[in-house]
Amino acid sequence: MKRICTKCIVAALILSMGITAGIPAYAAQPQTTAATEQAAQLSLEETASQYFENYPSDKHVVSAEQLLNRVEEGESFCLLDIRSAEDYAKGHIQGAVNIPYGADVADALEIIPNDQPVLVYCYSGQTASQTVALLRLAGKDAYNVSGGFNKGISKQEKAKQLTVKTETALPEGNYPVNPQLKQAIREYYELAAQNRLKRKLPKVRSTW
Repeated sequence: MKRICTKCIVAALILSMGITAGIPAYAAQPQTTAATEQAAQLSLEETASQYFENYPSDKHVVSAEQLLNRVEEGESFCLLDIRSAEDYAKGHIQGAVNIPYGADVADALEIIPNDQPVLVYCYSGQTASQTVALLRLAGKDAYNVSGGFNKGISKQEKAKQLTVKTETALPEGNYPVNPQLKQAIREYYELAAQNRLKRKLPKVRSTW
């Protein structure tokens, strides 16, 4: 799977009505005035612009070692495991909350904290990097754990003693998210799922 760059993700979020090829049009919305629609569009564009203006040298990435040190020291942060529920159940880092990569992340935006760092890991770091970009556009202080669980975390000596099977629930809270931005994030994940399905389908040779 080709790595989707952050700029492509942002383009998918800020372009309305499916202007970019392959980006689905927004679902039906209540009738609004042209002025309201223009204001909402400007709001999304400003969000994307601010994202790049404040893009740091660390690219919002932490190492697996840094993550485990923070867990061991009992630091306060939200840890998201976006692997499948089945793999989460087999073992995950202590305190990690399972929100599988995809539309589930969009649905959980209002309960993912804005007031503390959010560290995200997947299998290899790829889907977590996409998710971190989306979470940051939604106002979360999110970071990708380099290498994910398989290529980063599991290679650390501390990983075994900090791996558990006990499920962790998200802390209670309500963190409002721009509805149009939430819809754009959901559509991004839906498009990504469609693309993965297309790659898995066997090619049928035409008999014509």
